[in-house]
Amino acid sequence: MPSLRVIFAIILSVFLATQIGTLLTFHLQRDGYVKDANLIRSTFDTGEKTTSSLNSRDVIVYLAQFGNHSTYGSPAFTKLNKSIDLLYTNYLNDFPCDVIIFHDSTDAPDSAIISSLATNRPNLQFRELTGKWWELPHGLKASDHKRWRKTGYSIGYRHMMRWFGILIWKYLTAEGYSHVMRMDDDSFIHSKIQYDLFQYLRVNGKRYAFRQPVVDDAVGKGYDEMIDKFLIDNSDATTQELSEHFKRDRNVGFYNNWFMADLSFFASTPVSTLLDIIDKSKLIYTQRTGDLVIHSTVVRLFLRPEEIYWARDFTYEHMTLCTREKCKGCPNNGGISRGVGVSNAEWNAFVDESLRKTVTGGRTVSRQRQIAMRRIVVYKEPLSKSHAVHRLSISYLFVVFCNLFVLLVPFFLCNGVDGGFWKKIDTLVEQPDVSFLFKFGMVLEATSPSTGKTCEIFVSTLDPINVLRPETFRMAKIEYTDEDSNIDGLLDSFTLEADVPLHGDEQIKSMQALLFVNFRLKQRVKLEMESVVYAAIESDLPLSGYDSEGSLMFRQSNPLGVRGYTSTLYADETPMLSTDTKEASHVSNSNIGDILQRYRKRDVAADYVEMYPVRHRDVGDANDKRSYHLRMKVKAPKQEIAYIPTLAEVLKDAWVKYLSVAVLCWLLMEKIKNFAFSEQLLQSTVYSNANIPSFKSKVS
Repeated sequence: MPSLRVIFAIILSVFLATQIGTLLTFHLQRDGYVKDANLIRSTFDTGEKTTSSLNSRDVIVYLAQFGNHSTYGSPAFTKLNKSIDLLYTNYLNDFPCDVIIFHDSTDAPDSAIISSLATNRPNLQFRELTGKWWELPHGLKASDHKRWRKTGYSIGYRHMMRWFGILIWKYLTAEGYSHVMRMDDDSFIHSKIQYDLFQYLRVNGKRYAFRQPVVDDAVGKGYDEMIDKFLIDNSDATTQELSEHFKRDRNVGFYNNWFMADLSFFASTPVSTLLDIIDKSKLIYTQRTGDLVIHSTVVRLFLRPEEIYWARDFTYEHMTLCTREKCKGCPNNGGISRGVGVSNAEWNAFVDESLRKTVTGGRTVSRQRQIAMRRIVVYKEPLSKSHAVHRLSISYLFVVFCNLFVLLVPFFLCNGVDGGFWKKIDTLVEQPDVSFLFKFGMVLEATSPSTGKTCEIFVSTLDPINVLRPETFRMAKIEYTDEDSNIDGLLDSFTLEADVPLHGDEQIKSMQALLFVNFRLKQRVKLEMESVVYAAIESDLPLSGYDSEGSLMFRQSNPLGVRGYTSTLYADETPMLSTDTKEASHVSNSNIGDILQRYRKRDVAADYVEMYPVRHRDVGDANDKRSYHLRMKVKAPKQEIAYIPTLAEVLKDAWVKYLSVAVLCWLLMEKIKNFAFSEQLLQSTVYSNANIPSFKSKVS
């Protein structure tokens, strides 16, 4: 027989569903989602068919499992049969439409189940989802599942989220349907619906309907940033008012185990574009971004409040109970929502019946068992003993010693470990904000086999310097690209390519290149400085190109201080390559060395560390159009920054160290004191709270 925890779970779920609905009503009323159910019934005539309804096809869909649920573990067929029975009784017998039960090929129903479910239920059909409707997106493999977020949710469960979030709209539209209602195999409509829901949506211009509001912030890493980027790139996709309201409380959404939708809305251009972006991101699989989140996002971004309908005038249940031993019987997801207009008598009868079936399995409980169930332990008072001693006694001095031990020993123990009691240096991992300053210079040393002469070829992006070297300056094709793979606003890498044309039989024997970048840290250590990226090669054989790839790594001689503002380091040396024609440093072998020598003396710098550079030999004919090609890819990885912690950080760290040892010392001293006094090794007078009567208790 289920424990009282199960009874409490049912009552708690009903209470929480009511309270959450009340809490979220403010948000939804403010946006116009709520309309009084009695007003709906009085103003909507369900008996008259309009032209729009005659040209529309409506469908109610299930996605069912006919074994145990892959995620929640509960048997599905019994619940599905109950859900369909209540659906026909309370709605479809009065307002018929198509019903499709979808399933996958691994869990198809047998003929007996199909016959049982379809008996006396017109317009009910079964469809199997295969191929593109039920498979992993391109680029994902089943073996990747163990690396995805929340691995307890199976691949089939993620197929389900993709189906209801992305694919169902295309499928049903191709079948000729115009509106859809979703039911789960554990969704139950417990009260009569007095009007045609599909017709109501059409007549009143509603394009989406929900039953239960919800707050859900489990969107997955990268989802919010992806939506924000879409809104920036497609500023005309929605109104500023809807966009700002969505961002203000983006976790408020719609619990979509029951929903209704106009399929043409999800096929419209801005919605289908965003759905395609979400699908291609693969976050549904890798981050478990649910269909609830997807629905809530597109509906709140692209529909005005008056186009959204909160259907509250029928009692609805969708509740999953925890199956783990420590929380068995407690609500895990969902709840029971009372319908507006449902009488107290009808509601009380429903609650009593639900409790009776849950607690007794439908059987009558004996009178003695009922009385026993009513008496429960609600509070336990521990029995304690007190030991009293004189201040001038060995026992008192022993207690003082124990207290001093607890207070002082942790400090000396922590101070003796490596690093000491007070933290002097701390580290953090941060990705720097690196940006190319579009300052680039390159010096090539070329020889001519026919003349035996050596010449210098100079390339740069700085016009004030170029005009100073007309005899060596040469025009080159320069391309720049950057990459921010995780869309966090920080460049992960940038690539610069320079293509320098060669004249006649010129052969390149050496190359030096300088890039100037802005290097910035934004977290604890806030600093900004101009940094140098340097690459060079020298060879006895002629060269046609150089491919350099490396990382910009932070170098510091000492830990840095924490600042509340961004400081510019080496401001007197910035810019390192001046564009002032009076002071311009001519980019040649000599002053490149001077720049590098000054840069090397810095205590804080960002050094370019190459990884396996590749040089290309020149094997072309002198009559061919020849060029020297330089490619430099500079990465900005996350790296460790050492800094001096603030006083608050030092105290916090010291407090944690002290407390962790003090607790152990306190437990040790408590054990010693308990042994010393309980065994009467030390003299004391013992009192017990069992010997002291309560003044509030009755004495018979």
